[in-house]
Amino acid sequence: MDVLQGLENRSPMFALVENRARAEFIVSVIIKYGLADAATLEGHPLLVQLAGKAKPNPALMSMSRGDRLRSAMQELGTTFIKIGQLLSTRADLVGPDIAEALSALQADDPADTPEQISATITADLKMPLDQAFASINLVPLASASVGQVCKAVTTDGTEVVVKVRHEGVPEVVAQDLAILNALAALLEKDVAATRVLQPVQVAHQLSTSLTDELDFRRELGNLVRVSANFAGNDSYVFPKPFPELSGDAVLTESMLEGTRFSTVINDLSVDQANDIIRLIANMYFQMIFVDGIFHADPHPGNLLILDDGRLGVLDFGKCGRLRDGMREAFIDFLASVLTGDIEESTRCMLKVAPGPSDVDETRLQADLEGWIETYFPGSAGSATMHADLGSAIAALLDIVREYNLRMPTDMSLMLIVVMQLQGILEESGSSLTLTELLMPFAQEIQQERMSPKRLMRKALSTAHRWEHLIEVLPGDLTRLLEATSRGELKVPLTINGIDRPVNRLAYALVATATINGTAQMLSRKAGPTVGRVSVPGLIGTAASAYLGYHVIRAIHKAGGLSQ
Repeated sequence: MDVLQGLENRSPMFALVENRARAEFIVSVIIKYGLADAATLEGHPLLVQLAGKAKPNPALMSMSRGDRLRSAMQELGTTFIKIGQLLSTRADLVGPDIAEALSALQADDPADTPEQISATITADLKMPLDQAFASINLVPLASASVGQVCKAVTTDGTEVVVKVRHEGVPEVVAQDLAILNALAALLEKDVAATRVLQPVQVAHQLSTSLTDELDFRRELGNLVRVSANFAGNDSYVFPKPFPELSGDAVLTESMLEGTRFSTVINDLSVDQANDIIRLIANMYFQMIFVDGIFHADPHPGNLLILDDGRLGVLDFGKCGRLRDGMREAFIDFLASVLTGDIEESTRCMLKVAPGPSDVDETRLQADLEGWIETYFPGSAGSATMHADLGSAIAALLDIVREYNLRMPTDMSLMLIVVMQLQGILEESGSSLTLTELLMPFAQEIQQERMSPKRLMRKALSTAHRWEHLIEVLPGDLTRLLEATSRGELKVPLTINGIDRPVNRLAYALVATATINGTAQMLSRKAGPTVGRVSVPGLIGTAASAYLGYHVIRAIHKAGGLSQ
C-alpha cells in the first residue's frame, strides 16, 4: 500500500478538480470555522468556486482558534482527525495552545461488520479465518478512526487481540491527502505570508506520518524493537507480536491483563503514584536518551498496572526515532545548557533545529540565555532545573517558532512526549518532579560527553571527511607552496571600468570578508578539527594573512594612510 504514490507529480489544480465534491466539503468546513477567509482564496478562481457560498458561522467565532480547529477536524473525519492528532505533537508549528486543544481529538468510529472484518483478515493473512485462529470474536472490543480491535485465541491456545484496519480507509486517506497537498502547494506559491511555514513540506511530513500509521507492519516493527531494548528488565511488560498473523491491515499480539493507569490515576496514594511515575519516567528517558526509539503516545490509557506491580505498555502505532546524529546533537545541547555554556547551547540549538539564512544569531543567543537563566538557574557546571520541565519545553518551543527554526518531526515529538509525562505526573498527585527523575540521565549525559567511547564514535562518524582531507591536502599544499616560491600565488580580481584606488578597495573588502569568515570558522570550531581547533579555520588564517599583507603593501606603495 502506497497512499502517497503519485502525489508529488500531480498538478494541484488537477487534484482538486479530480476530487471536487470532497474538496468543496473540506473548503466549506474550513471557512465555516473561520480558519480561512476570502482574502486567502483571492486570486484562485477554483478555490472561490469550491468555497461557493460558504461563510464563517458567527456562533462559532467565540470559540478559541484551537477549539475551532479541533471541531473542524472532527467534522472532516478520519484523515483530518489523525492529522490533528499528529499536529498536537508539533507545538513548534502550531503553538502550545493549539497543540493542547488538538490533543483532545478522539474518534470512536463505527466498527466494520463481522463480514467486513473477516474479509479483511482473510485477504491480508492469505489464509482462511479458521486456519489463522482457533476462535475469534468478530464483534470488536473497541473501534477508532483507523481500525478496530477484536479478541481471539490462536491455534496453540494463546489469548490475543487482533487489530484490523477499517475497510476503505486507505482510499479515503489517499483522496484527502491529495487535496491537502494541493491546497498546501497553492498556499505556498501564491500566499507570501505562508511561505515561512513551508506548508508543502509540512503537508508532506503529515502525509508520510499518517501513511505510516496505516501500515500495521510498522507498528509491529516498533513493538519488536522497543521490547528488545528492554529484554532482561523485569519492570516492564510488552505484548508479544505474532508476525505470522500480522500484515499490512492486521496486527496480532498477545493480550496483557492489568488495570489501565487511566482508571486509577486519581485514586492513588502519594507513595503508589511515586512508584508508578518513577517506572514511567525511567522507561521513557531510557528510550529517548539511550535507545533512540520511543513510544510516542504516553496516554494513561496505554499504560497498564499489572497485579505484580510491573508496567505494561500498549499501542505502538506512534513511535519516534532519534537517529544517532540528532540524539548526539540534542545531548550536546542539554549538556551545554546544564553547564551554562550559552555559545555552545546556541550552536547546538541551530544544529538540532536549523534556522533560515537570515536568522539573528545574536538575538537568539540572548533569548536562549534568558531561557537558561529562568529554567536552569545556577552557575556553570552546577545548574539546577526548574521543577516544571513541561513549561521549560513549552518556552523553548516558543523560541523555535519565533525564529522559524526547522525542528525535525521526531525531535518535536520527543519534546511533546516529555510535556505529556509532566501532565501525567501532575494528574497522579506524585510528590516527585520530572526534573529530579531526569537528573541521573543528565549526569550520565555530562559524563558521557567527553568519554573515550563517545569521542571515538564521533571520530568515526567524521572519518570520511578526514579521509578526503588527507587525500587532497598534501597535493593542495604542495601546489600552494610551489606557487608561493615562484611568486605565482595570486588572487585573480579584475574589476573593469573603475580606477586603481577602487580596485584596491575591492581587494581590501575581499580580504576583510575572508578574515571574518575565518574568524567564524575558528570560533564555531567548524569541522574537521584538531583538538578543538578548526582545520578549515587554520587554512583560512593563512589565506587571510596573505591577503592582509598585500592590502598593507598596496597602502604603503600608495603613500601610506595619509594619501
